[in-house]
Amino acid sequence: SPEVALHVAFERTLNLPDYPFLASHIINGRAVLPMAMSIEWMAHAALHNNPGLLLYGFNDLRILKGITLQSNERYPVQVLVGEAVKHDGLFRVPVAMRGVTPTGQDVLHVRADFLLSAKFQQGQREIKGLATEMYPYQNGDLYRKYLFHGPDFHGIERVEGYSVNGIVAKVKAAPHPSSWIKQPLRTYWLTDPLMIDSGFQLLILWSFAQHQAGSLPAYIGQYRQFASKFPPQGGRIAAKITKSDQRHARAIIEFLAPDGKLLARMEEYECTIDSSLNQAFRKNTLER
Repeated sequence: SPEVALHVAFERTLNLPDYPFLASHIINGRAVLPMAMSIEWMAHAALHNNPGLLLYGFNDLRILKGITLQSNERYPVQVLVGEAVKHDGLFRVPVAMRGVTPTGQDVLHVRADFLLSAKFQQGQREIKGLATEMYPYQNGDLYRKYLFHGPDFHGIERVEGYSVNGIVAKVKAAPHPSSWIKQPLRTYWLTDPLMIDSGFQLLILWSFAQHQAGSLPAYIGQYRQFASKFPPQGGRIAAKITKSDQRHARAIIEFLAPDGKLLARMEEYECTIDSSLNQAFRKNTLER
């Protein structure tokens, strides 16, 4: 089992008053913890016991069960870590996020192997020459008609190009952690949860244009980060579809600084495409 020899790095009780960003991430009438925030918290846990090392990325991140809350619910989560094992100059740390149901049952929600490094590696852009047709839906409509995301997650400023094999956009950076969380774990982000989430949003826009259906993240084969911080002015995201059918898409997603420098890359990003999500996305206010 993946829970062998993992210990609790930290615990939090999720609720809307202390984690107001959750009110901007509502599907089917319930607040859903964004995968981008799970990534941020798991990165924090991986670094927690390994001072002096830097976040280099992760492998095999799988969402086993989404974390959802009703408006007045409190849901305890624990982020668990294992020992760092050195391999090829990198340190691999298993991390998992577990919740406890009201009846006291443990639920494993997300797991991944995080990679830490003593120094930042250089990255090379791989996505080149994506077709740049106009995206068929205009930006004023993106958050009104297609994406369920509320104001905190309005990260996409402009879809710059789109085709059957990819999508490119200009995106904003996340604000200071304290504007999303009453008592954040750190005073700065390790990743950029708004830019990361905007990458997932772009795949939703792509799946609407291609399949008239929404999509949600399920798996990330690998993520590598080539900078200690994402720039405060945001940047651009290019996503290239490597494989798709009616029900799944797989993509490479590159996160770029305004000057075009590669900040991070996600490979084997997999999302599940499902037309029943269209209805769920429209119910993006909390049920009382």
